[in-house]
Amino acid sequence: MGDCSLDEITNAYDNSLLYTDHFIDKAIQLLAQNQGQYEVSLIYVSDHGESLGEQGLYLHGLPDLIAPEAQTHVPLLVWGGFQATSI
Repeated sequence: MGDCSLDEITNAYDNSLLYTDHFIDKAIQLLAQNQGQYEVSLIYVSDHGESLGEQGLYLHGLPDLIAPEAQTHVPLLVWGGFQATSI
């Protein structure tokens, strides 16, 4: 990390988010294709946040008491399939 520029670190992190978005999209497409046969849903939550140089910190793993918000606030996505019904 010490040999990388902030732009390089940010770019690598952004690319990991793009791949995560791609993976979640594919999972939702698979679930949506099968929602007529099964009750489907998806919950995604990250296990930790990530520091990208805020306060001179990189990565994650500081104790909660001193960790910056970027490490302690994590994304959560909930997708639930549903079937439209008519009355």
